[in-house]
Amino acid sequence: MAFEDTQRQLGRLRAFLKRGYSSLIDTADLQGRHEDPERSFLSRAQAALALEIVAGLTPEKAAASVTDDFKDRGMDAIGIDASTRTPRLVVVQSKWKTGAKSLSERDVLAWKEGLELLLADKYERLNPRIQERRSEISAALHFYGARITLVPVLPSTTGLPGPVKDALQNLCDDFNEDLNDETFLWAPVGLNEMIGHLDLSAEPPRPTLHAHLTGATWHPGPVNAIHGTISATTVSEWFDDKRYDLFLRNVRNPLGMTDVNQEIVATVLEQPERFWYLNHGITVSCDRIVSSPHGSDLELTAASIIDGAQTVASLHHAYRQAPELVDRAMLRAVFVSSEGAGPGFVRSLVRGKNRQNGTEAQDFIADQPEQTQLRKDFSALLGKAYVLRRGEQAASGDEGCGLLEAARALACAHGNPAFAHRAAEPWKLWTEETYPEVFTPQTDVFRIWRAVQALRACAAELATVRKGLRGRAAAVADHGIYLIAHLVLRLHKGWEKHSEDEWRALEEALPGLVEKALRWAVHHVDHSEERSVYIGALFNNERRFVALARRTAASLEAGAGLPQADTGGNRDVEEPQIAPRYLNKPAKKQPFASHVLVDNDAIANGTVLEFTPKSTRERAALSEWLAEDPRRGRATWVNSRSRYLLWEVDGKRYSANSLYKHMFHAAGAADPGPRQVTALWNVPDRGSLAELATRLVRQQEEDTLDTTGE
Repeated sequence: MAFEDTQRQLGRLRAFLKRGYSSLIDTADLQGRHEDPERSFLSRAQAALALEIVAGLTPEKAAASVTDDFKDRGMDAIGIDASTRTPRLVVVQSKWKTGAKSLSERDVLAWKEGLELLLADKYERLNPRIQERRSEISAALHFYGARITLVPVLPSTTGLPGPVKDALQNLCDDFNEDLNDETFLWAPVGLNEMIGHLDLSAEPPRPTLHAHLTGATWHPGPVNAIHGTISATTVSEWFDDKRYDLFLRNVRNPLGMTDVNQEIVATVLEQPERFWYLNHGITVSCDRIVSSPHGSDLELTAASIIDGAQTVASLHHAYRQAPELVDRAMLRAVFVSSEGAGPGFVRSLVRGKNRQNGTEAQDFIADQPEQTQLRKDFSALLGKAYVLRRGEQAASGDEGCGLLEAARALACAHGNPAFAHRAAEPWKLWTEETYPEVFTPQTDVFRIWRAVQALRACAAELATVRKGLRGRAAAVADHGIYLIAHLVLRLHKGWEKHSEDEWRALEEALPGLVEKALRWAVHHVDHSEERSVYIGALFNNERRFVALARRTAASLEAGAGLPQADTGGNRDVEEPQIAPRYLNKPAKKQPFASHVLVDNDAIANGTVLEFTPKSTRERAALSEWLAEDPRRGRATWVNSRSRYLLWEVDGKRYSANSLYKHMFHAAGAADPGPRQVTALWNVPDRGSLAELATRLVRQQEEDTLDTTGE
């Protein structure tokens, strides 16, 4: 492992230990000591982690088994593995050090003295932590057939020095000779083992599936594979039992009841006997296939449906409506084992199976190894979700974030403002020119999470400021979120390395920074050679965007005060004016939000929307009811002017208003009355349906005004 990678993995391990053990490890005795308290804590936490790995203990039990203190005689943790028929005592010596002198022969000698005291039952010569566990440890030691495993643990990839290995082996040999048995053995735990456990703990296990195939045929190729016909009921029951764990290796989850998925449901309900002919079936990847003697009954270990996610979810949807019809349907199934296939085979299989219409660049990016690693680190190091696949429920607030939001935030944090411009058009973020620049090898979860927090805070403050603006100032606020976020982060170089106190100070200063950046941006819009260009065109053009960003950044970095309000016709943030072309215009009836969104193809078919009650009455009537079943607050977007929300609860299509009333009635509340309900349904990372439609209308009006020369 290269030095840079080793340092990165050490950083991951340090963060994991702090997050996982800060509240579990007793460090009260470290106060007032001359030794480094952080190093001592990390050494103890590392010892507990070794017990998790070797003895299978829970974090709580492992932390309680730490015995590091004066007179521990090299025994920093003592755990008891009770999962075997006879107890196994696991004795850990932990050093938060790297290098040749991290563990010495003297340390092994101290270990030997401590073990001799344990075997001789001389606990009075050991520290209080060990004495308190005398009965537990003695019972395990004196159990017939008990085993003792010595675990040296170091955050290193180089292994133990040769003399230390020899000393450990001699120690075990001496004890085993005295006992006339193979009671003692040693098993080191290094950085690779700890990082492997960290990754495994963050990776949800893929399920074991059982299937009965009709016409089962083994494929005569270099990789084990079998194909045949499976009942639709079996597949529906998989989804009912395992849900989204079925798709852990897929590039995306089921996308809800899109038009295509509705057709699948209709096919199986109307023509169940013909479903085999009309559907392309499913492909399942697994670690191992075990078949019955006749080959038709299969057990699939660590299975994942890599092709056919929409089919599986649609069959389950149909099964809930008419199980007797689904029971008459069959479909084709291919099962492929990765056993012995070599590295990279499954990834190639997933990509090959998903090169089809409807699979977006983001779906393949989500399957990249670095994204999988980031998802693991979000879970293990931050305790947060990092949602990669389309179709998964979005993470919001303190729960975490999604791939697209992370990419946008990192693009804003890039030193080149051209990347912030590309954040407005997601497809640009996944190109070969942009993606490697945004997700560099040095990108870690701490940088991502801070960038996301900054982007969210800027968006919230910009929305607040926007309420008091009109004209071009308001238009800059509407279009400028990625510009403002870029400027704020650019103004605070090194933000990703700030201490927690420095970061909190930056968060508290954000409102003022956002307003200042916005005012200077408007100032430079109004005093540039392109001041006659409508705002939408300015922000849509990368060259103009970059020029504006650099002019504004120069003013901010020069420490200039706020620009003065312009009384000569230019629009400033503080005293925004409305340009003459916006005055004396007859009021126009606002179009329906759904019409605007559908006509402009603004939302991808199958996008999952989330409902958020906002008024006091809505929260009182719906909050508890929504919390009882999270599906009640989710719907899938369908490109239809009238019934564009497909509710996850019943699979039926509604308009926003009709579903709003239906939800109130289902919750046992009174009729809610009139309401702009599109403001309550939100597209993750983009805003409400009403907000999206309003932005589109404004941009179209600006386009018209610029074209007519008004």
